[in-house]
Amino acid sequence: MDIIYKGYTYSTQWDQRLQYDVIRVLMAVSFLGALLSLSFKFLNKTSKFQTFLSQNSYHIYLVHYPILVLLQFLFVRFNIIDSLVKFTVIVIVSVFSSAIIGEFLIRRKVSIYYAGLTALFVILIFTI
Repeated sequence: MDIIYKGYTYSTQWDQRLQYDVIRVLMAVSFLGALLSLSFKFLNKTSKFQTFLSQNSYHIYLVHYPILVLLQFLFVRFNIIDSLVKFTVIVIVSVFSSAIIGEFLIRRKVSIYYAGLTALFVILIFTI
């Protein structure tokens, strides 16, 4: 007897379920192995952007959370947009804005850093 749920057919016999689960696990492991080998082959080079991000990683870490929360509060109201699109936009905007704030406000001017972080937290408090 087969069970159909959301377009997928599941077998109730244990041997067919075991075969299905083994094939599914092997496909996942093969996909991860292919992804790791491709990333090792093509992403194993350093670029200017990677160097910039690695030099500013601590500053990005300090600044990204208030920006991330602020963007999430701003995007909550958009129910029309798909959640994957919201996630992608929020991640890209928060990483780039954190990198820019980290470079120009933290590394170059320390006093502006404290003012900017205070302003971000004030904006965060008023959006809640």
